[in-house]
Amino acid sequence: MISDSALRSLFSEELSPSTGEQVTFSYQPLAWYGGRNNLIGTFLLGGCAGFFTGNPSRLMEELALVRPMVFPAPPSIWNKIYSEFKSALALTMVADSQQHAEVEEELLRQFSKLIPSRCNTIAIVGAQISPLVLDFMHKCFRHCQIEDGYGITECGGVAFNNRFDPTVIYRLESVPEMNFTLEDQPFPRGELLTKTRQMFSGYVNNPTETRAALTDDGFFRTGDIVELRQIPDRPPYRAQRFT
Repeated sequence: MISDSALRSLFSEELSPSTGEQVTFSYQPLAWYGGRNNLIGTFLLGGCAGFFTGNPSRLMEELALVRPMVFPAPPSIWNKIYSEFKSALALTMVADSQQHAEVEEELLRQFSKLIPSRCNTIAIVGAQISPLVLDFMHKCFRHCQIEDGYGITECGGVAFNNRFDPTVIYRLESVPEMNFTLEDQPFPRGELLTKTRQMFSGYVNNPTETRAALTDDGFFRTGDIVELRQIPDRPPYRAQRFT
C-alpha cells in the first residue's frame, strides 16, 4: 500500500505536460516501483506508452517497435546482450590485433542497434551489474546516457549513480552472524535501513510481514548488505539520523 501523499511526492515536478515527445515502453510488472512509476510519469508529462505483449523472446523486437526515450532494464538483460556479443566476437576471432579491433568495433556498431536511436537514456535497475558488462555498455551504446539506479518498491528510489538521494534518511545495522559490522575497516558494513518520502504504508492484509519489514522507529529493512565507501572525487559520506 502507498499513500496518496507518498505517490504525489514522486511526481512533484511532473504535473504539467511536456512540450517534447515522451514515449515509454511498459514491460515491467505494474506492481513494481519502476514499472508503475515510469508509466505514471510519462502520462503526467502528456506522453504515450507501448505495452509489452508478454513474450520474453520478443522483448527486443517490441522495444525496437516502440522506440522509447528511456529503457530501464535489470542486469539479466544487459548480461544476455553482453554474452551474445562475446559469442559473436569469438566466432570472428582473427590473429592480427588491428583486424581484431576492427571486427570488434563493427560488432559493437551492430549490437548498438538493439537500443533504438531515439532512446537517449538506458538504466540499470534491480541489482548490481558486473563492471565488465558496464564497460561493454559504455562502449556499445554510445548514443545513450547510462544511469545506475537503486530503489525498492516499498520505499522508492534510494540511490542514483552511487549517490544517496539527498531526501533519503538511512543508516546501517550490523549483521554479526554474517560478519558485517559498523566497525568494519576501512568502511562500515551492514544491512541498509531507509526512510523515504515514498515509503509504503504496509502490505495489504498482512500486518505480520509489515511489522517484520519495519524497525520500531519506522525504517524499512532492505535486506541488502551495504559497504559505505567514499568516492575520491566526492565529499565524505555522512551518516544521516532520523529525528
